[in-house]
Amino acid sequence: MILDDNETLSGGLGPEFQSALRSLGYLFPENPEELDDLMTKITQLPKKPLPPELQDPMQLLAQGRVKLTKIYNLGADRTIQENLAQAARDGKEIPDEILKLMEDDRKKAEDIKRND
Repeated sequence: MILDDNETLSGGLGPEFQSALRSLGYLFPENPEELDDLMTKITQLPKKPLPPELQDPMQLLAQGRVKLTKIYNLGADRTIQENLAQAARDGKEIPDEILKLMEDDRKKAEDIKRND
């Protein structure tokens, strides 16, 4: 659903749907009573202890920056980006000269990333 500038979420949706969104945490509390209800629910959540390596904040800070070791699948990311880009163009194809520019830009960005 696309809302106009003057339209609000509550104006476009039924109260049941809005209540469902709020109960799942997708809407912010709008008044003090809703905020109190939220705070009560949060304090009643079971508290899980942190793993031992995260319990001492000073030790975490002393470790400095940590390099991420997860390798992301860039091929899947590209496919998603291409699908989203095509959807944004209403399914129309990209002209060949634009595809060439996009590929050149992508290669430059990857080269810069590798050299950093």
